[in-house]
Amino acid sequence: MTATKESGSLQAAPNTSLRKFRERNPRIDYYPSAEARVAIARLHQQYPSHSISDVVNALVLEGRQAFAAARTEHSAAECSEAKRA
Repeated sequence: MTATKESGSLQAAPNTSLRKFRERNPRIDYYPSAEARVAIARLHQQYPSHSISDVVNALVLEGRQAFAAARTEHSAAECSEAKRA
C-alpha cells in the first residue's frame, strides 16, 4: 500500500480505480422497514448464492416495472375518462 506523509501522520494514497468506481456508483444509505427486511431475508434464503445487494437490486428493478405498469394503467384510465366527458 502506498502512503503519503501529511502533517506528521501517514495516510493511504487514494485508490484511483476505487474512486472512479464510487463516482459512477454512488452509495445509497438505506434502512429497510421491518417488512422489507423480512422480504429481503426470505429472498436471500431462497437464493443463497446471490448477495443481499443482488436481492435488493432485483427488488428495485421489479418495483420499477410495477410502477411503470401502474402509471400506464392510470394514464389509460384518464384517457378513457376524458373521452367520456
